[in-house]
Amino acid sequence: MPADSYYFNELRAYLEELADGLIEKQDDDGMWHTLLHLPQSESYPETSGTGMIAGYLAIAYHKGMLTYSKYKHAALKAVHALIPYIDNNGAVSYVSKGPGPLRSIEEYRKVGTDEHHGY
Repeated sequence: MPADSYYFNELRAYLEELADGLIEKQDDDGMWHTLLHLPQSESYPETSGTGMIAGYLAIAYHKGMLTYSKYKHAALKAVHALIPYIDNNGAVSYVSKGPGPLRSIEEYRKVGTDEHHGY
């Protein structure tokens, strides 16, 4: 889609709104928590979601969809925050259950290390 088209600019505006909302929920260390609608104190930092958000922010910034440096900085902050959650064998901790339907908040509060989508 051409960068000067109406649709490109409309999609960019939606993406910026989403990215801004996510940055507001990023914790001071750079992580996003499992349950974004709750205070961070009620939800643990979650590695798979943090990695996916950081990756897509970086891609969108690199491709020119997100043009402000705050998106690049949020992605880099998250990448650096993830390092302590990966052990020397490559096991990733603080991965929420999923994918699949989780029917209660308590199910989202279960944290694991061996969740396959964490890798």
